[in-house]
Amino acid sequence: MALSCHGTQLSGAQLSALNCRSSIVGAQLSALNCRALNCRCTVTRTPEENAQWQHVDMVTTAKNDFPVKQFSIDSILQAVIAIALSRFFHIFLRKLRQPRVIAEILAGLCLGPSILGRLPGFRTNLFPETSLEILNLSADIALILYIFLVGLEIESKAFRQSWMRSGWISLAGVVCPCLLGMACSYGLHTYVLQETDRSVPIKSFILFVGVSMSITV
Repeated sequence: MALSCHGTQLSGAQLSALNCRSSIVGAQLSALNCRALNCRCTVTRTPEENAQWQHVDMVTTAKNDFPVKQFSIDSILQAVIAIALSRFFHIFLRKLRQPRVIAEILAGLCLGPSILGRLPGFRTNLFPETSLEILNLSADIALILYIFLVGLEIESKAFRQSWMRSGWISLAGVVCPCLLGMACSYGLHTYVLQETDRSVPIKSFILFVGVSMSITV
């Protein structure tokens, strides 16, 4: 990298004559004492230097965008609130012989926008937007571990004894909603054509509704 003042090329070592650091780059060149010297300074870089500084800028931007500061306080506080509320519901539901997952679902409903989320300042103080990315990542990791533990508790012997019955039940749970969705899609297709300006093919619409019903019901 070289600095040009009035057509004179100054190398990095010669920048000290201007009371400047030789490592000054980019926007930091405005701090040079070129104003005191009443000269115009420009920076010339080689293509290799441009590639290097572009890589440094990308790494610095990615590091600054990651919300590390909110991880320790917000994440721990959110976990404590969620676990405490689920344990609170489980105390009462345990007497009704309900599984713990019901208490966890109720805790999620209470912490969501339907109940406690309506309180002013609850979401902005306890669940700010900057912490939702880490919260979603933690939830995905916890879901993977939970499914893994469920798989460990499955008895292969019991599965082999009832695989025929389980297979028919699973097949019925997929085929029946799919057929019902495809049957109802005829009337919905006419409604969609009337309400929207887009022309949707009837075959694609029937397949979309059938698959959507089979995987969500």
